[in-house]
This record gives sequence, C-alpha cells and structure tokens, in this order.
Amino acid sequence: MVKQNRNIEEDDLIEFEDDEEDDLIEFVAPVAMDLVKDQHVERLHPKYWLGAARSLQYSADVIFEHERPFAETLHAVAISELDKSHLTRWPNLAGARLLYAFAFENLLKGIIIARNPDIRDSAIWGTTAEEERPLRKARDERGLNEWMSHDVKKLLQLADINIPEPYLRLLWIFEGIAVWRGRYPAASSAPRSVRLDDEGLPDSIHYPDPSDHKMVSELFRMLESELVRLIPPD
Repeated sequence: MVKQNRNIEEDDLIEFEDDEEDDLIEFVAPVAMDLVKDQHVERLHPKYWLGAARSLQYSADVIFEHERPFAETLHAVAISELDKSHLTRWPNLAGARLLYAFAFENLLKGIIIARNPDIRDSAIWGTTAEEERPLRKARDERGLNEWMSHDVKKLLQLADINIPEPYLRLLWIFEGIAVWRGRYPAASSAPRSVRLDDEGLPDSIHYPDPSDHKMVSELFRMLESELVRLIPPD
C-alpha cells in the first residue's frame, strides 16, 4: 500500500499508492479515530443541520442580493417598461439555487434525525472501517440509513411533514438541482436528464420558479420552523 521514495532519504517521505478511505484509516491512531467517531456522532445533532442550512441560505441570499438589479431590469423588460438595450446581462442565480437546494436537504435531514434519535446512537456507528461494515448493514436493516438520500419524496415521508402546493413541486425541482442540474451541464445519461412529476410535467419547466426569492425563502421558513420546534435541548 505504501512504498519508499528512493529519490530522497527513506525516512523523509512515504508516498500513498492507494488513497481509499479504508486504507488511510489504518494510518490514524486508534485514540484519534475514537475522537473522529465522537465528533461524527455529535455533529449528527439536529442543531448542526440547522446551522448548515442557515449558512447555505446566507450565502445564497448574498447572491440573490447581488443579482437583484439585473433581475429587476429583466422583469421590467419582460413587462415592456424598458427595451432590451437596458438589459446588460441576465441575472446569474445558478449558485444561489444550488445552495438553497442543499439548504433544504439539510433542513429535511435535520427534521428526520430529530424525529429518529436512534440515528445518533453512538453504538450504531463504527470507529474503524472493519467495525463500520456490519454496523452499516445493521443500520440498513433498521431503516436508519434511509435519510441518506436526495429523494425529496422519501425525505418528506421520513420527516413526517406535509408541504402544500406549489411549494411541494418547488422542493421537488430543487431535488433535481441538487442531484445534477445545478452542478453539471449534463446528466449522467439522457434518460436521467428527464424527471417527471406526478402530473407528467418535467422539472425543466420551472413552475414554480426556483429563482423566485420570495417563494424560496417562504419554503425555507416552513422547514426551518419545523426543525427549530423539534430540536432537543442540549
């Protein structure tokens, strides 16, 4: 797994041929891995998911605010108050949409963990790769790994929360943004590039519009308030 670099003194450098996680873990002292596991379990606390969501929202809102003048000009042009010469460029909100997509996911997962405190049980998490393999299987059998998904419908079901239309479809659109549309120019295949809702409408039709800052903020507050309500005391 490792070899000596013969171009310098043998004790000076060790080169890794395989950087797989399971191999690298062997180089971490056992006591250090105990601390890593403790930190992992601690950061599963719903308050950290809330903090992560709010941090992502803050960064997204910075982009929305920066792009606001361009969005307002585009709106004015669209309703024929201005001619197109006033439109210096289109507003670029792709980064804001992606950040909100992950913010929503953090909120949903925080709610799920708040409702299922067994996920934070230290006993179900391994310290080493060898310990983790059977424990991961045991978590699968108990349904404690189901929250590790981008699937909004599954996350909503696990979170036991009802989102009214049109916010439900908006959240579903953000799922596609998180999976690939907000990160890559193309999906992994042509079939995967098409997502249809229950009515057969593709998510490429932005209705509701994921760039509608007011509506996106309202959806965030819905999920945020539910998570805040469920966060257990320290």
